[in-house]
Amino acid sequence: MLSNKTKLCVKVLVAMASAPPSRPVTVQALSDRLHVSVSHLESITRILRLAGFVRAARGPGGGYFLACDADTLTIWTVVERVDGALREPPPLSAKTAPIASLEAAIRATFIQALSEHTVGEYAQPGTWEPSTAGSVAPGFRLRPMPAIVRPLAPNSVFELSSFARARAA
Repeated sequence: MLSNKTKLCVKVLVAMASAPPSRPVTVQALSDRLHVSVSHLESITRILRLAGFVRAARGPGGGYFLACDADTLTIWTVVERVDGALREPPPLSAKTAPIASLEAAIRATFIQALSEHTVGEYAQPGTWEPSTAGSVAPGFRLRPMPAIVRPLAPNSVFELSSFARARAA
């Protein structure tokens, strides 16, 4: 019943609730932990930020923080804000009228089950290593520049004959 986008939003929130609360979580750290591409996670964190679940810290050492308490944030609240299709039941038609009461009962059970569980229930706080929680090493380190390799060849086919004569001499 849940879309993959909604499931990933819940997974990201659980992963962020598992991270140390004093440090921001980078998208790269989430990518390493959840095995999802960074570009896809950037779109997911944008959705979560617009929904008010996370807040962003920019700059070096930046990342994302939970904007609300994971122990009070229910799974249904996340589903409801992220997946607009699940907010309201589908409209009744002549074909669905006979089973409308069954669909309403299933929906009510689904909402109740998701409302009884919080993001904090699934968080595992001791599982993040300090290096994966989004920490940035102090200082700015540059590697030596590689040597520029320029091939010994003519720039165009028109210079080929003069290049060949120069190399033969």
